[in-house]
Amino acid sequence: MRFGFFPSTSPLLHPETNRLLRTWKALAPQDYITLAYCLWMAMMALRAHGALATRVQQLTLSMVVCVVILGFRGGLWLGNVALWLYRSSLLAALQIPYFLLRDLLPAAITGTVDDMLLRLDTALFGVAPSLWLDGLITPGRTEWFAFFYFSYFLILAIHVLPILFLERRSTVAQHFAVGMLGVFAVGQATYFLLPGYGPYHHMEGQFQNALPGGFWMDTVWRTVQSGGAMLDIFPSLHTAGPLFIALFSFQHRALQPFRYTWPIAAFFSVNIIGATLYLRWHYAVDVLAGVMLAVAWFFLTPYLIQRDQERRRTETTVPAWPEPIPLDDSVRKR
Repeated sequence: MRFGFFPSTSPLLHPETNRLLRTWKALAPQDYITLAYCLWMAMMALRAHGALATRVQQLTLSMVVCVVILGFRGGLWLGNVALWLYRSSLLAALQIPYFLLRDLLPAAITGTVDDMLLRLDTALFGVAPSLWLDGLITPGRTEWFAFFYFSYFLILAIHVLPILFLERRSTVAQHFAVGMLGVFAVGQATYFLLPGYGPYHHMEGQFQNALPGGFWMDTVWRTVQSGGAMLDIFPSLHTAGPLFIALFSFQHRALQPFRYTWPIAAFFSVNIIGATLYLRWHYAVDVLAGVMLAVAWFFLTPYLIQRDQERRRTETTVPAWPEPIPLDDSVRKR
């Protein structure tokens, strides 16, 4: 095989002597997703006007994550510390930017699409579902859905952290990581293309009943006001994230602990999705887009992993999801 001016026998084309080529072949689906998202966010930071501190933070984060992933895959640093740093970078690449979106989104966009999303809701359902639900507002229902809306953060934490850092079954861990990274990378990237405030702001004067306060409703409101991106509605990641977790848990229901947790994940997922509409954070089309996003990555992830495994059989011996080196093995190698 020939590449440009180099003959197939050139040492520049052999992974054993070309670190860049070796690094490229060692990359796995989760790496491609993370690197692509970092590149996208860096482009949005360069495009934005104002918010200089936030833009510098995002550019710095993108650079650091890329260096960590490429350095780890290229063998520049090895060992368990490097492995945990690598896995942490996958989480940081998508988690930290969310908190930067509050300043970065307004600085990078030129307008919102609330009018378009509301017209789509009306065309599909005759009336925006958030307006129909306005007649069902009660203090009890509001607290119920506010609790589940807030539980979104708990559902993510109790799945993402243990699976990312503690799961020893590499196939399970990689399947979860690739799917969740895909869902959130595509979702957060789309916020820049289709930003909006949601019904609670855009349709404020059309509601007849105010959402009553309560412990959970007040907690949700304080959380959104203090850390929410505000323009992050399409697609609904409150829909896509929990739904992917529920689908993933059901698929692995033959394994521990998913045989016990999948009904819980499904129950919370349904209620969190309902909460996004009841609490007026999302249009119905946001929710439909979130459902499609979760389902798409649920089916796409096994395909991407399988294709990557087929490639690795002939191109590299580096595992797609590296596991920690047992302490006794590391001591024995010294």
